Amino acid sequence: MSLEEHIAYHEQWLQSMESSHAQLVEDLGRMKERQEAFEAAMTQYLTSITMTLAALAESQARADARQDARQAETDARQAKIEEEHVKLAQGLAKLSDRVDRISDLVERYIRAQTNGRSGN
Repeated sequence: MSLEEHIAYHEQWLQSMESSHAQLVEDLGRMKERQEAFEAAMTQYLTSITMTLAALAESQARADARQDARQAETDARQAKIEEEHVKLAQGLAKLSDRVDRISDLVERYIRAQTNGRSGN
C-alpha cells in the first residue's frame, strides 16, 4: 500500500470517526433532553407524593390526638366508675351491717314476745 493510499484510508477513517462523533453528540443531546423531561415529570410526581405524605401525616396526627383525647376521657370515666363502685360497695357493706343488726333486733324482739306469751 502506498503512502497516498494509506493517507486516503486514514482520511476516510477520520471522516468516519467525525461522522460517528457527530452522531454520538446528537444521540447524547436527545438523551439529555429525555433525561431532563423525565426529571421534570418525576419532580412533579415527587412533589405530589410529598404533599400526599404530608397530608397523610397531618391526618394521622389529628386522628392520634382524637384517639388520645378519647382514651383520656375513657380513662377518666373508668376512674369515676371505679370510685363510684367503691362508694357503692362501702354503702352496701354498711347497709348489710345495718340489716344484720335489724335482723338481730327483730329476732330478739320475737324471742322476747315469744317468752312473754309463754309466760302468760
